[in-house]
Amino acid sequence: MNWMALVLLVLIPLRLTAQDNSTPTVLSLHEMSMDLSPHGINANSCISVFADGHFHIETRFQQLPQSYATLHIYEASLDDFHMQRLRNLLDSSDIRHLPHYTHPVTPMGASSISSVDVQIPREQVLQKIGYFMWDAQTAVPNQSPETTPKVIKEEWSAARIVLIPLVQWFREVEGMKWPEVPISHSTLCEVAATSQ
Repeated sequence: MNWMALVLLVLIPLRLTAQDNSTPTVLSLHEMSMDLSPHGINANSCISVFADGHFHIETRFQQLPQSYATLHIYEASLDDFHMQRLRNLLDSSDIRHLPHYTHPVTPMGASSISSVDVQIPREQVLQKIGYFMWDAQTAVPNQSPETTPKVIKEEWSAARIVLIPLVQWFREVEGMKWPEVPISHSTLCEVAATSQ
């Protein structure tokens, strides 16, 4: 089993529940970082936000060499200020014109990686944008992501700059105190079927 599969097994919950929300999703954002050094930290946070302001946040944290991740889930509603800031960000020309996010090829030869993956339901399409980063010092020269075509690497770099305000918005919301719900409510922050 490769390292990516091992970490994914740790970060993905064992039990998922269907998202029961008929309100359309306006955003799904996933932020992930993995450090596979002997005492590295692996973290995965995500948010799904609905048109009525309701949101769902999941955070997973693993400190190696532990073989499990701690999961916390929060649900509440955003106030008008945070919703308007989000809508302004999502409606910006820079975000609307980002190219489709191309994920790196797996398996990968890097022990320290991070990524942001965003899904935004638009009028007739689900916009999928994001970026990928890795520590070149820990990367294997002739393996992914080092072998990723230059044009895709440039897209990742440009998307990272454009998405800084949206990621900062997410971290601000994530850092607030919200009601926690049982881990059986895990949805992985997927975009609701009604939004696609």
